[in-house]
Amino acid sequence: MIRRWFTILGILFATTLFAAQSNGRDAKNLPFKAAMQKAAHEGKLLLLMVSQEGCPMCIYMKNNTLKDADVSRLIAQNFVFVEKENADEDLPEKFEAFVTPTFFVIDPKTATQIDSPIHGGFKPPAFMRILKLYIEERKPNHVQKNHTDDHHTSGASAR
Repeated sequence: MIRRWFTILGILFATTLFAAQSNGRDAKNLPFKAAMQKAAHEGKLLLLMVSQEGCPMCIYMKNNTLKDADVSRLIAQNFVFVEKENADEDLPEKFEAFVTPTFFVIDPKTATQIDSPIHGGFKPPAFMRILKLYIEERKPNHVQKNHTDDHHTSGASAR
């Protein structure tokens, strides 16, 4: 009987842990329009990652930066995250990327891109600083801040 309770508690713990890790990225594979609607409904920005199969920096971002606990938490609290391949038919033409990965921050109410896209791969602290700039820009009476891409891993411009 006790063993059964421990088994049930273990399953509940594992399920809760998995849900917490995927929080914020649960819309990752949604169709683009559905992700936009979800973001609008939740009052969040849409964070669109455009990637390409075999892209080293895309793999780095997926396997490292986006799995970082602090980055995942920041994304879950402020964005609906969706990932599309550059060749995906569901990707609107205006969000096709010449460099991958490219991240677009989109206002779901107007379907417009906010500021410049984010190109390349970043270590978690640098990516968080950049995302926080977009979050700050969304607030009323925001103060624009400068950022540096000292932790940028691909050498491309951040904004």
